[in-house]
Amino acid sequence: MELSEERIVVDVPRETVIEEMQKPAMLERTIPNCSNVDEIAEHEYHAEVNERIAMMSLDMELDIDVIRFNPPDDFAVAISGHGDGSDTRVSAEANFDLSEVESGKTAIDFEMDIDVSGKLASLGFRMIRSTVEQRTDEMIANIEEAFAESSVSST
Repeated sequence: MELSEERIVVDVPRETVIEEMQKPAMLERTIPNCSNVDEIAEHEYHAEVNERIAMMSLDMELDIDVIRFNPPDDFAVAISGHGDGSDTRVSAEANFDLSEVESGKTAIDFEMDIDVSGKLASLGFRMIRSTVEQRTDEMIANIEEAFAESSVSST
């Protein structure tokens, strides 16, 4: 399922945005329902996420790999994972394009393509799409909040 391109504008230079978005602490803060992110190699991370959709709760183990890193212009990540004790599998690719919109401000344009299989997929496309859209909105809010605090603390 493809999500339409979204735009976030933050009051931080794009060099800072791309650098910060590669840090485990920022990933943990911005990924909804994420409890732990470990960097296992340069641009490779392991994350734990607890997702709840309808009456199903699922602990997921995710691998996040930066598959394109072109600072300060763009980066892309591939996400793959599975639910503990479940046949649920998730794979996604997210592309982030960064551009300067005003002096010191960065627009983050991103799009994501996500596939879900197994027990979670049995809930149906509408329910999964609704949840993915909600989590995307949460991620956008988390990114905006993280960089708003970052720009406030640096002034």
